[in-house]
Amino acid sequence: HAQRARAVVATWAQPYLNNPGDSSGDGQVLALLYSFQALSPSWAPFTLSLQGDLDFQSSKWNALRILYLFAYLAEHHADDCDFFAKVDMDTYLNVPALQALLRRFDADAPLYAGFMMQFGLQGFITFGAHGQAYVLSRKTLLDVWPASLRRCLRGTAEHYAESGEDLALALCLQSAGVALTHW
Repeated sequence: HAQRARAVVATWAQPYLNNPGDSSGDGQVLALLYSFQALSPSWAPFTLSLQGDLDFQSSKWNALRILYLFAYLAEHHADDCDFFAKVDMDTYLNVPALQALLRRFDADAPLYAGFMMQFGLQGFITFGAHGQAYVLSRKTLLDVWPASLRRCLRGTAEHYAESGEDLALALCLQSAGVALTHW
């Protein structure tokens, strides 16, 4: 966990680790680490720690954590960014290439984009594979949060706590009518 986070901080995320209170205008990319607590005191300004979050080592809790993260972002920060990307710590993200790709999309239109995978669950569920990163637009957070994401967060906590976060998020988004855009 900590070793992978150090690799992210030392490589692709380094230029984007700004203090969240700083604002340098349009096109700004802000990388945040999502962790129960900062893994290093110097990382505190760019570590997002949410009240009530539990940072278990077991991946089976990722569904709850990531749904909670997106619920928090929808409620508190949906207007702060055009797009929200979720990337695992063992994934290298080419940020300029992602920015170029996202210029083709409208942040004010629903978007759930990523590398497509399918899972057989009463038919096939198409979802963005978490390891390769996926992106939600601001509009997706604003439209999905009021009912669907909140309901999915509760349902996942009650019945599907051991599901993968990428699949749980896909089920929530698809139930709200937001289909995956494959890239």
